[in-house]
Amino acid sequence: MPEIDITRNVNRFVLKCAAGVAIMGAAVAGTAWYLAVGQHTTELYDARVTGSYLSVKSRTAGTVAKILVTDGQSVKAGEKVAEIKVKVTKEEIAELEKNVSVMEQNLRTLEQGVPVQKPVYVNGSGDSEKLAQMQHLYEVGAISAAELERAQSAYGGGRGEVVIETTYEPADEAALSQARRRLEQAKSVLAQANGQRGAAAVTTPIGGTALRLELQEGGDVRPGQPIIAVGDVERLVLVAPVTEEKAASLTPGMYASYKLGGKERSGVILSVEKAAEQTEKAKDGSEPIVQENFDPERNWRVTISLPREEGFWPRPGTTTTVKVSL
Repeated sequence: MPEIDITRNVNRFVLKCAAGVAIMGAAVAGTAWYLAVGQHTTELYDARVTGSYLSVKSRTAGTVAKILVTDGQSVKAGEKVAEIKVKVTKEEIAELEKNVSVMEQNLRTLEQGVPVQKPVYVNGSGDSEKLAQMQHLYEVGAISAAELERAQSAYGGGRGEVVIETTYEPADEAALSQARRRLEQAKSVLAQANGQRGAAAVTTPIGGTALRLELQEGGDVRPGQPIIAVGDVERLVLVAPVTEEKAASLTPGMYASYKLGGKERSGVILSVEKAAEQTEKAKDGSEPIVQENFDPERNWRVTISLPREEGFWPRPGTTTTVKVSL
């Protein structure tokens, strides 16, 4: 019977077994790594970029005509940072002009005096003027009917025709002052509206580093809406609200990763502390763009560092999710 060489087949079988073992080993190692690392991380939601920044706001409604600063640009107090094209329609101007006219007419009427009407007898015999005065006193309840009859007898029966005479008495000074104030206010509003038909400048009250917010040129803006933020970029941090249970597992120095500006970035936990009921203003008078009023269930806050990278200007108020390695 001829001999069969099975060495080649055995070698192939051994190689296949070895490859399978290697694949299984890699899978086991990957699983072990995932269990060791993946399960030893926790996520912090709603982490917000904040710090001691002052929000420079628009004082009027309109559209953003120009934003005159770029991210990271240094600005001085009083410097113009944006222009707002104010929305004031012709109909609104006409209404304000009408309001001024009404206020002017009211003031003229008061300055002329308060009209007082009283009856006067004309074309009759006797002392008609005195008789008319007594008639007026009777009508206002100052004298009785008997006294009026005696006056009629005394001043003659031919009273003649009764006419109403209008006289003007000086208006109360308080009413005049109020009317003048209302007129000045109406004129001021009209002048402001006329001046805002073009562009209104937005200036920063403090100096520092300017960061543009999400507002774009051509976008709508309302009164009190932030245009840019100005402050100290070195003091920007991420602050995340967490529960007391989660806060117990976090300590300063832990590694944290998150996505900001379209890129994965990293930092470390700087502090873990119970949140105050209300964020206090900074010593320099500035205040955060967004108040850190956390809900009662997440009444602890975790502060995480932000990288200082060239060209990376995190926008105050931006939120992200942070993954912390435990």
